[in-house]
Amino acid sequence: MTKDSRDAVLSLFDDTGRRKDFLETGGIAQAAQSILDIKKGQWNAFFDMVAREKVQSLINRLLRESKASCTSAVKPLFDEVTIKMDAMTPQMKEIFQASVNQGVDLIKSIPSQYFERISGDVMRTITTPTSSLKELSRNLAKYGEMSYRRANNIALDQTRKAYQSFNRQMLDNAGIQKGIWVHTGGTVHPRHKHKAFNGKEFDLAKGAPVGDDGGYVFPSQEPFCRCTFIPIVKFS
Repeated sequence: MTKDSRDAVLSLFDDTGRRKDFLETGGIAQAAQSILDIKKGQWNAFFDMVAREKVQSLINRLLRESKASCTSAVKPLFDEVTIKMDAMTPQMKEIFQASVNQGVDLIKSIPSQYFERISGDVMRTITTPTSSLKELSRNLAKYGEMSYRRANNIALDQTRKAYQSFNRQMLDNAGIQKGIWVHTGGTVHPRHKHKAFNGKEFDLAKGAPVGDDGGYVFPSQEPFCRCTFIPIVKFS
């Protein structure tokens, strides 16, 4: 997307970096707007087409991994004790569909945000005599990197959210109600409430009172949270 759009925008300039006139088609500003509109439409359509298929494939894989992880976490202490994790309950189906829908919406927002960012720079370069092609090219590359990082962050964040949601629901289906909060860290600005709650017990159906707004949240629920949990298995 970014290379294709960058090449299209740079076609507004000649080999020396000077603006082409486009007099026969209404001028360079109109030509630039037309290019941006066409590319935005093309890439919006592409993301709309592939997003749901890709996200569904990812969530299906996460569901399989979650089943394996939960089965391993509550591995029977004795041969006669078994806990089944195979049933796809209505609650699991809701989590699956919600995870797919949220992932699709976020992925589909990537091209719109990218073109919103580059449009202003393109028009300023065309209309401002002091703006240069070199500066525009540098900014286009920067916005491309930002879009790539955003897509990567979305994928990682949604993967963690869906995985932890599946884990909680499957453990709840198996009658496991409590967990130990695990603060994994690894971020530049860790949430202090999450860090302070590390190692403490919480209700898998309610969450822990460590939300940014003071409410109850689950591990990985808040944006870019990497926390996880360990199930507490009790035998009476």
